[in-house]
This record gives sequence, structure tokens and C-alpha cells, in this order.
Amino acid sequence: MNHDFNQWLEQTFPQMKLEVPLFYNFPLGLRFELGVPYRGIDDPTYFEQLEQRAISLFEAVFAESEQVCVMTFTYQTALSDIEHIERNEVQVLENYLQPEYVSQVSIHSEQPDYDEDTAELMGYIQSKYVWCTIGDLDYAGILKAIGYTDFPEREASLVERVFFIEPKQEIIFHMYDDRGLDIVGMQQESLQRLYHQYYDWLLRYDLEKMNQVFSI
Repeated sequence: MNHDFNQWLEQTFPQMKLEVPLFYNFPLGLRFELGVPYRGIDDPTYFEQLEQRAISLFEAVFAESEQVCVMTFTYQTALSDIEHIERNEVQVLENYLQPEYVSQVSIHSEQPDYDEDTAELMGYIQSKYVWCTIGDLDYAGILKAIGYTDFPEREASLVERVFFIEPKQEIIFHMYDDRGLDIVGMQQESLQRLYHQYYDWLLRYDLEKMNQVFSI
């Protein structure tokens, strides 16, 4: 574990955990709807819309960022590399970064997962992170792949949960699948602009909760 990074993470987001659903685990957050209405996987306009929304929201957060921290959480099993290829799975930090940054990827933590009955090691949850610039990150490719998480027959999908951290604004961006994404933070003013600018994209189910915080 990188103790300096872990200390920074705890100081920046005290008592907060990078667990999904992120929106319900942070005191301040916005939840956006991406793929609406669902028209079926054979309708390309469904995926075009969710990609456009995801990219617009990402750029609204990170357009002026000098650095971004990308964190991934992966459940590693005993699957062989061939089996991962057959499932059309790709990994973020090895495929969407400029090559010079791949060597800078660090392991944040590894948590073993044992079978409850046999105590056999089944795998482990591994988290990694890297600091890079927006220009060195194919964020559009990552967001597109997340959108295909439940549709690997159409495009390459991701096996990881991906969190993008904006350090100055203290914002975390997490797209969970084609349905939507969460943007959370520690400072209300950092999220206020997004609330007003993209109000029509907010998830209606949680709109009352967001209005109570941001409708000022």
C-alpha cells in the first residue's frame, strides 16, 4: 500500500469510502441519468446519447484540471488470460493510458477473498491508481466501455470499477454503467454549477434529495 497516497485520500475525503453506490455514501452528491429511455441494444442512438452525456459531464468537471487521479477496483479470480479475452474484457490502466504512464501505476490495496466453507483462496479485490493529465487519458474510451458493461457482445467492456478524482475541487466521478453516474464531493460550491447546468439530466428518483441541498 502506498501510505502517502492513502493518507492524502483520507485527509481529502475523511471518513468517506469509495464504495458503490457512491451517491448514497457521500453527504454531497449528484446522480445523473444517462441512457434514457432504454430502447434496446440494437438501437445505436441509445448508446450515442449516454456516451454524449457521460463525456459532457466528465469534461465539465475535469476540463481545467491539471491532474486527475484514476483509481480502479478489480476482482481478480483464477480465470486465465484467455478466458478474459473470450469475455471481451479489458483493463483501464493498461489500455487507456499513454504508455509512459503505465509504469507509474501503483497498487493501492489487495484484499483476499476466501471461500466460507473451504477457506480456499478464490481471488482478491485489487485497487490501483495513477496520476496523469487529461490529455494522457482516453477518458472517452473508458466511459464508452463502462457503458457496455452489461453488453459485452457489442463492444469491449470493463471488469473494473473506475473512479476519477479531481484533487483541487475534491470531486469524485463514477459512472456505474449505461444507466447513470455519480459525482460527489466535499464542497457544495464545487457541485452547485453542475446541478444548475445539467439539471434536466438529474435522476428523477433522487431529485428531491438533491433539490434540498442544491436549490439555492
